[in-house]
Amino acid sequence: MSGITLGAWAIHPNQNMSFINGLDGNCDLHFDEQRKENFADRNRSLYEIESGTGVKYLSSILDFDVGDIPMLEKLREDVFENLFSVYGVDRDVDKVKLFFHFPVAEKTATLHLHVWVNKADHPLNNARSFGLDEIIDCLKGNGVIDMILSRNGGRYFIPVTDTIGSIAGIPNFGAVSNPFIFDL
Repeated sequence: MSGITLGAWAIHPNQNMSFINGLDGNCDLHFDEQRKENFADRNRSLYEIESGTGVKYLSSILDFDVGDIPMLEKLREDVFENLFSVYGVDRDVDKVKLFFHFPVAEKTATLHLHVWVNKADHPLNNARSFGLDEIIDCLKGNGVIDMILSRNGGRYFIPVTDTIGSIAGIPNFGAVSNPFIFDL
């Protein structure tokens, strides 16, 4: 089987649903076609989005706690069921990677699971990819913050084109040369 890349978003029930409402089974619909000036509804605070729902907004893996384990295990089951029934993915044969990024850019700060099948990894991606199984296991023990801080000594290398480095409160040590780039 060739490679597949999918995503699963955690959309809060009180969030702007313009993109989700546009999904009607039309395979030609792409996220870029749904971009609108006010698409993300960024004018409302987290408190306003959560207000009256009893549902927490999941913006990153920092929002997970032990109570989310059953939901995460169900997510894993549902993803594998979909991969098998729709794409014919065999867990024992195909390379399946389920992960969340951290840290995340503000523009993508709605929790979303990356689903990769038979796809090569880039070292910059690996450094800030936290596997679904890894997160579940961590929640059963120490917690997500310890897992994040223990990875790479708490330092993450990101592409200079990524906006994460400009987020206030995240230390930015500047650009470093990549020793693996060859002059051609």
